[in-house]
Amino acid sequence: MNEKRNTLMIAAFAKATAILLLLGLFAPALAYATTPTEQHKTVQEQSQISPDRVQEAQQFYQDSREEFLNARAHLEDSRTSETIFNLKNATRIFLHHTIDYTTIRLEIMEDRAITAEESDFAPFIISDNIEGYIDQLENMEDDVEAAETREEFQAIINGISNIWQHANLESRYFILGTANNRVDSFLERGESISDRIEAEIERLANAGEDTEKLEQLQDEYNDALQDAKKTHEKATMLLNDHTGFDNEGVLNDAEDARMFLDETNLLMRETHNHLKDGYSVLQEIFDELKHNRPG
Repeated sequence: MNEKRNTLMIAAFAKATAILLLLGLFAPALAYATTPTEQHKTVQEQSQISPDRVQEAQQFYQDSREEFLNARAHLEDSRTSETIFNLKNATRIFLHHTIDYTTIRLEIMEDRAITAEESDFAPFIISDNIEGYIDQLENMEDDVEAAETREEFQAIINGISNIWQHANLESRYFILGTANNRVDSFLERGESISDRIEAEIERLANAGEDTEKLEQLQDEYNDALQDAKKTHEKATMLLNDHTGFDNEGVLNDAEDARMFLDETNLLMRETHNHLKDGYSVLQEIFDELKHNRPG
């Protein structure tokens, strides 16, 4: 009975490992997206917000941006009271749609974050941060209507850009921290499976079976786990320091934050690769155990 239970447990763990790797637990698509567009697409697919609403806001943003660029070009060609008026009007419309589109993107982030926060793995409550940024954007609507000078319009543009930078970098920190916290329980399960493998090898050896290959595979599996544990511990140390962010996950230095996120990202990729190697060895162990099972 114990023999069958050990073999089934190893098989179950192998399947669970495959699922987790396929889901990208250790390399979240959002955290590793190379552009804001890719990040937005990934989060949108996981959100409950209507895709039609997102698409409409995006289209309004793109159209108004085109009108703004056209108005600016006309002003450069001919600086008249009419072209100045048209540029101001186009800028206001563009900024209103930029605020609307950015707000929707933040709502998508918030929606996804709240779901993640319901687990025990979230490093901080990012949904509160995002809610604050949404409020700031809404308060900018009146500033857009009141703006008259180039400096006033530019201040609004800078404000929107700053909000998005905060939300973008803080969401990367949140996702990396959440994924890294999940690795802890995964490594614990891996070590438990190693103990079960050892017990199964001992049982086979006592029964007179040749266990040399199994022992070699277990060593390889344990080495992969240890390598994963080392890189995971390094990533955890970086996340505990969270350089560039305060204890509530709020950005306070963008340059430091990017360096911290990039380094943590790299370590988590290494952890992912080590675990992937361990999974491959685990599959070999399971195949070998099936081969040695009587009948």
